Amino acid sequence: MKKDKIVKIQQGDVIIKTTVLPKKEWGKKLNHLILQQSGVSGHSHTVRGKAVLYLTDKEGEFFLDVLEKSKVVHEEHKALSIPKGKYFVYGVRELDHFEEEIRRVIDWEKNITFF
Repeated sequence: MKKDKIVKIQQGDVIIKTTVLPKKEWGKKLNHLILQQSGVSGHSHTVRGKAVLYLTDKEGEFFLDVLEKSKVVHEEHKALSIPKGKYFVYGVRELDHFEEEIRRVIDWEKNITFF
């Protein structure tokens, strides 16, 4: 039995990781491929290629169905290739030891917008 390769891509504070969650549980289909955008600079983490983005019920979390090899691009980062596949997209998280909670890392100065 062939074991599927796990792919994990990070560009800035956005992580794209393979998923096995059935597509019927992915949420609402979106009509864009913007993963995150700054309200100050206008820069964005965007998928370029043949793909479909789905919104989950949590802010800043998505599912991404890459139908053929694509790229994630950002004005301040190197473009990264994304192989064909099904992915979960989320932001970098950190552990707050004092609050004993895990939270999403957000650069408040950049006024980030999640789609």
